[in-house]
Amino acid sequence: MSGLAQGIYEHLITGELADQLHQVDSGLVQRDKLDPADAPDALARHIAALARRALHAVPGGDDKLARQVDLANRIAEIIAAFSPQAATAQDQVADAKYLLHAIAAPPTPPAQPVFPARPPPRSPPARCSSTAVTSRASVTRSPTRWPPPTRWTYSARSSSGTAWASSSRPSAT
Repeated sequence: MSGLAQGIYEHLITGELADQLHQVDSGLVQRDKLDPADAPDALARHIAALARRALHAVPGGDDKLARQVDLANRIAEIIAAFSPQAATAQDQVADAKYLLHAIAAPPTPPAQPVFPARPPPRSPPARCSSTAVTSRASVTRSPTRWPPPTRWTYSARSSSGTAWASSSRPSAT
């Protein structure tokens, strides 16, 4: 069998993936036609992955950031050349030294602007809970629960609080 793991995929079939799929029993592979309504998103994910790899592959050095910005701007130029309604010169990276993080509401004098808190760069996965009847979900991050416990338990309750579904299973650690 190839290096492809069993699971759910939503990938465009590239030349490399087609070669890997030839190594898998065809009865184990499910394919579906690319829906024209989904094509822009699927193709954009593919192009984004290629661009990400190209940007990471730029060799190091003092001018690495400048070369990465140049590459990104060249990609944007090619998009503008093929689809002028989708991109223009205004889409070029103009200031690579900074990222815009927030714009605060004007303060009432003498107060200073207050910017929204930014999440930490990396955090443990979210723990979700939902109420099935109202279809509302809440997500909480609990640093005290990381790493996750050896068993996961989940249950669903009706709006009256009565448990109607409960399950517990070992975690995949």
